[in-house]
Amino acid sequence: MRRNHLVYLSLLGFEPETSRVQGHHLSAMPHRARPMTGLLLFTGLNVVLVSTITPVYDFVCFHPYWERRREHRRREREAALRSSTSAQV
Repeated sequence: MRRNHLVYLSLLGFEPETSRVQGHHLSAMPHRARPMTGLLLFTGLNVVLVSTITPVYDFVCFHPYWERRREHRRREREAALRSSTSAQV
């Protein structure tokens, strides 16, 4: 690494290491990259979400509230229809 790159890295808070591995210069990273852990966590979270979506959907869609609401609105519609036909006669 050139001297000016070392200065920029030190200004950003990175202190490069001086060791060499297989001819490559190592510099300090702000965090450790763990792509396999991230992939496993992402996949596991998706499996959990996919497996819970059917029970949640069934609970919401088939809740007794919706049947009561449908019945209530049907009665209101029938009452409004009866009142409008009786007002016309």
